[in-house]
Amino acid sequence: EDQKPGQYLQAKIILDPAHPLLAHHRIDRACVLPGVGGLEIMTAAASELDRDNRPYVVEALEFVRPIKLFKNEKLEIELEATRVDTAQDEPMLHAQICSWVTDKQGNKVGERRVHHRARLRKASSPPPRKDTVSSTLPRNGIFIHHSDIYKVFFHGPAFRFLDHVFLDEAASQATFGFMNTAQQDSMFQTHGPAALESCFQACAAYAIETQGVMALPVGVERLDILSPAGSPAVGRLTFKGVAEDPATGRRRFLFDAAVVDERNQLIIEAAGISMIEIPGDARFPGRVAELLTHSHSLVASISDKDATAAGLTDLEYHEYKAHRIEKRAQEWLAGRLALKTVAGRVLQKAAAGGASLGDIVIRQDELGKPLAELRNGNGPACCEVSLSHSNGLVAALASEGAAFRGLGIDIEKIKPRTKPWIDDYFTDDEKKAAAASPDKWAYLTALWSLKEAALKALGIGLRIDLQDVNIHMDGAGGRARVEFRNGHAQELNLDSEKIEARAEIRDGVALARVFIRN
Repeated sequence: EDQKPGQYLQAKIILDPAHPLLAHHRIDRACVLPGVGGLEIMTAAASELDRDNRPYVVEALEFVRPIKLFKNEKLEIELEATRVDTAQDEPMLHAQICSWVTDKQGNKVGERRVHHRARLRKASSPPPRKDTVSSTLPRNGIFIHHSDIYKVFFHGPAFRFLDHVFLDEAASQATFGFMNTAQQDSMFQTHGPAALESCFQACAAYAIETQGVMALPVGVERLDILSPAGSPAVGRLTFKGVAEDPATGRRRFLFDAAVVDERNQLIIEAAGISMIEIPGDARFPGRVAELLTHSHSLVASISDKDATAAGLTDLEYHEYKAHRIEKRAQEWLAGRLALKTVAGRVLQKAAAGGASLGDIVIRQDELGKPLAELRNGNGPACCEVSLSHSNGLVAALASEGAAFRGLGIDIEKIKPRTKPWIDDYFTDDEKKAAAASPDKWAYLTALWSLKEAALKALGIGLRIDLQDVNIHMDGAGGRARVEFRNGHAQELNLDSEKIEARAEIRDGVALARVFIRN
């Protein structure tokens, strides 16, 4: 009664478990309103009180307790938003989502339960801000594909916003690719909540990979929704430390994060994301170790007498010395050390007490496909590996042998080529797509790298006509579809649904990865 018009809003909201916001977000068979769903509701309420179109700054966003719907029954929740004048120019809006326990007649009993709450205010109007989120060289860490992420995560298709997550070697940062879902527009009015959800999921992936535990979001200190109309493309998170949850004694993992669109324009920035650990072990089934760096950085400090100490076996040292041309010798050494580095990260759990690079042997199968073996007295373990060199760069992949039939990586310098090169290696469909792309040579080089990576993954090299390998780039996050034509799919016993391919353009080169699952 004491509130002035435009200062207070109260609304009753009926949550329907059939809505994708709930139906695709189930934990232990209960529909759970996600934190970003609560954020969507609170920002919508704030917009009713303050109707200008500027984006919001959200502070002290808390997910106090989950809102669960059982037995597919609808649930009534209550929203409150109060406009509070402050010493600053912009008023503050306090919003919270609550519910009540009801008896069989629908009467409220007991005390009101607070679930989500936040403070919101309108942002000033600075010019659009940009941020280069993609990871820079050197890149050395673990790549986790979305199909492996969602074998562990509980999210349904509407909430599968991660294309991949890449964690760097020092485990202090990660980058991730965003993937739109068919239900996204029916759940959120803008892209801000989906971008924040991708940050939460990337933080959870970080916790699984580095700590072996699942973690769920409990709050964000500050969220800047800078360009809610932009379409998310990639994101970055930085690990800030660990704190103890005062209520449970469990660990909280703290992060900062940002998401940008295709033009590197910031969509959201989040500071102080807090994720609480959930008891129990968790692990991704298809981890891929990746290294991308300058060749000279691997070999610059290694003299001949140090090569064995750096990780070469006696046989590898003799192979290294057999190269008469110094450049070839250095490329071979950089490649061998790169393969051992990524293989070591994958195989270290198979070795009691760890493994040195000297314990890892790189060999080839009967088709010449490289494999890595661990031989240190604890029984041999084996993993898939792949290698590529170009323009002073070296790229390597490794994965656990049981996860993939094969994997391939290829890196190529982007440069104009001849018309015979185009006619010899690309299908008519590919040539039409390249002609329509903004950068013909970057597009064709990416296609070439994808073809080479696909053949490396199969372990057959350039043994089939590259015009029988057709690549379709879908334009989102570098994802691509690989099609083997003229009977090769049947001959190679290939299921196209098990081929995962992507390419990226960076620093004047095209980098392609292809994974073929068992």
